[in-house]
Amino acid sequence: MAVAYRMQHEGANALGRAPLVRAWREAARLLPVGWTLEQREGFLIWLVNSAGVLVDRSDGSVSFAHLSFQEHLAADHLFRTTEGEARLTQMRELGASTGWWESLRQWAALLADQNPEWLRPVLAGLQDSELRWLAGSILADGAGGDVDLERWAGQLDGRAVRQANEATRCGAAWRASRQDPRRAALAQMLSQRLAAEQWLGATALLEWAQSAGIELALPDQLSWVEAPTASALALARSRALAGASWMMPGHGEVVLLRLWPSWRARMALFLQSWQELGGSREGLVRLAQSLWSRSEPDPEVKGLGRDFGRDFGRAFVRDFGRDFGRDFGRDFGRDFGRDFGRDFGRDFGRDFWRDFGLYFGRDFGRDFGRGFGRDFGLYFVRDFVRDFGLYFVRDFGWDLVRDFVRDFVRDFGRGSAVDRGLKAWRLDEALAADPHTRDFVAVELASVFGRAGVRAVLGSDAMKSAEPGLMSLFHRACRASLRPDDPAAAAALTHALQEHPGDEPLWPALARHVARRSTAEDRALLESLARHPEQREGVLSWGLQYWVRGDLVMEDGSQLTLDDLADELGLPRLPLLEDQPPELELDAAS
Repeated sequence: MAVAYRMQHEGANALGRAPLVRAWREAARLLPVGWTLEQREGFLIWLVNSAGVLVDRSDGSVSFAHLSFQEHLAADHLFRTTEGEARLTQMRELGASTGWWESLRQWAALLADQNPEWLRPVLAGLQDSELRWLAGSILADGAGGDVDLERWAGQLDGRAVRQANEATRCGAAWRASRQDPRRAALAQMLSQRLAAEQWLGATALLEWAQSAGIELALPDQLSWVEAPTASALALARSRALAGASWMMPGHGEVVLLRLWPSWRARMALFLQSWQELGGSREGLVRLAQSLWSRSEPDPEVKGLGRDFGRDFGRAFVRDFGRDFGRDFGRDFGRDFGRDFGRDFGRDFGRDFWRDFGLYFGRDFGRDFGRGFGRDFGLYFVRDFVRDFGLYFVRDFGWDLVRDFVRDFVRDFGRGSAVDRGLKAWRLDEALAADPHTRDFVAVELASVFGRAGVRAVLGSDAMKSAEPGLMSLFHRACRASLRPDDPAAAAALTHALQEHPGDEPLWPALARHVARRSTAEDRALLESLARHPEQREGVLSWGLQYWVRGDLVMEDGSQLTLDDLADELGLPRLPLLEDQPPELELDAAS
C-alpha cells in the first residue's frame, strides 16, 4: 500500500491518471527506510513473482499490474494512515491533481462505509473550494448524504460550470453512477436551477447535464435561444448571440441590417448582451456611461479583436475543413449508403422484378429512361438540394453560433484573454468588479470575428457565385466598400443596382450607403425607416426596431429606447445613421 501511495504521489502530478512506471532501484527506494537493500530487493521480487501485484518490464522497470489496483492500494493507505482534520488537508492537497481523483473517491467510499460522519466535514470543505467537482464525483459514487447533495447542487450554476475544466470529469462520474434515486434528485435540482439562469448559464448547465447523462429541457422563458427569429422579442434578445456569426440573427434579408453603419446599433448590442447575461440595471447604466461617447473601440480593443479574429479564422478554417470533411463525409457516406442501399435494394428488387416480366419488352426501356430521368432530376435534385441547403445551413449555422459562443466563453472566460479584454475596455472599477462583466467581455471577444467579418464575408470571393438577388447585390456593395479605388468593383455595383429586381427601396439605398455612394434621398429614407420601423412589417420591422433603432428589451419584457436612456442620463442622443461603419473591420483578405 505504501509503495502504491508513494509511486502515485511522485508521479500523479506529472502524468495524471495513468499506470506509473518506476525503475527497479527507484521502486526499491520507496520501501521502508529501515529495510536493508537485500530486504527491499527480496520484497520486490516477491511482489512480482508470488503476489503478482507488480509487473517486471523488459527494460528493468516495474509497474502495478492494474491501474485500478494501484489506485485502490493508495486509497487504502490513506484510509489507514490519515485521521481527523488531516483528511480534508490531504483531500485538498492531492485533489489538485486529477490523477488522484480515483484514489480519493475510493478513500471517500471507505470513510463513508466505516463512519459517514468522518466524510461529512471533508465534503463540506471541498464544496467551499475549487474542488467542488471532486465532491460531486464522490457524491456520484453514493457516498455522503442527502444534505451534502443538496448543498453541492445548490452551488451549481452556469458560471461555475464554465469556469472549471474538472466539470466534465465530474459529469462523467455521474454518467457512470448507479445511484438512480440520487441522479433523479439531482435532475430535479438542476431543472429548478435552470429556471433562474440566463441563456449563457442555461446552455452551460444543459451541456453539463448532458455530459452527466441527465436529460433536461430548456425552460420556456429561454425558448428564444432555439428560435431567435420567431418573434420580435426573440429577435431583440438574439443580439446577445449574434456577434459570433455574420449569419445571425436570421436567415434571410434581416441579416443584412447588420451592415447598417451606426455606433447606436453597437451600443444597443452591448447593452442588450449585458441585460441577457443577467447584469443589473445599475450595471447597465454604468456600462452606458462608460461607452456612450466612444465613436469606435479603443485601440487596445481593436488590436485584441484583430489578433483574435485572425487567429480564430485561421484555426477555424483549418479545424473545420479537417473535422467536417472527415466526420461529415464519413457519417453521411455511411448512413446514406446504408439507408439508400437498403431501401433501394428492397423496393427496386421487389417492384422491378414484379413488373419486369410484364412490361420490359414493351415499355420498360422507354418509360424507365424517361420517368427516371424526369423524376430523379425533378424530385431528388429539387427536394434533396432544397432540404439539404435549408436544414443543414439553418441548423448547422445556428448550432455553430450557439456552441461557439458557449464554448468560447467556457474555455476563455477564465483566462488571460478576458483579463486583457477587461483592461482594454477601460471600465471603471465598480463595473470591472461586477461578476457579470467577465461574462460580458468574454461574449464580446467571442463576437469579434462574426461581427467584424460581415462586410469581409459578403465581399469575399466565396460570394461571387451568389444568384441575382440581395446577396449578390450586397456582395458587390461590400466589395466596393472594401475596395473604394477599384473601378471594376464600382462598375459591378452599378450593374447590380440596375439589375436588382426587388421592390423594397430600403435595400438599394442601404447598398449604396454601405459602398459610400448614397444620395441625400437614400440617407433620408434610411433615417426615416430607422426612426419609424413600423413602416415595414414582420421580421424586417423587428430588425429595424431592434438592430437599427436599438430598442432594448429588459428582463421583465418591457422596452427601453436608447433615446429615453440618453435623456435619463443626460447624454447626447446617438445618431441613427453614420457615413462610416464604426464596427471593427477585418481586412478584405480575411
